[in-house]
Amino acid sequence: MTASKTRPSFAVSAQRDEIERRLGRLSAELEEEKARCAQAERVATVNERRKIAQALHDSVCQSLGGANLEAAILCRELEKGAKTDGTTLRDMIRQAVKELHAIVQALNEGTGEPTEKAGEAKHED
Repeated sequence: MTASKTRPSFAVSAQRDEIERRLGRLSAELEEEKARCAQAERVATVNERRKIAQALHDSVCQSLGGANLEAAILCRELEKGAKTDGTTLRDMIRQAVKELHAIVQALNEGTGEPTEKAGEAKHED
């Protein structure tokens, strides 16, 4: 009977060792997968920031650059005594504000934030 009692104990010990090895491998695989996911999230964040920067550059910065040129022209005309009301400049700035609002709204669509909270207050003169 002594031999039969040691065999089950040895079998249980071997099974426990195998389970521990499997658990160790699975834990290592889990840590590797967590690291891959974290890296993928960092890459996605960087890519999204680049898209935002490009969108801002392509719309708002271009519009404000044009408004800056228009302001310079307006200043020269006023220095020469011309009578102008700056309507073109005001329109260009309004358009830049609208473009910025559209970008902010697009960014907030996936966040659950209300778009008005993002700064959609009306800007009137």
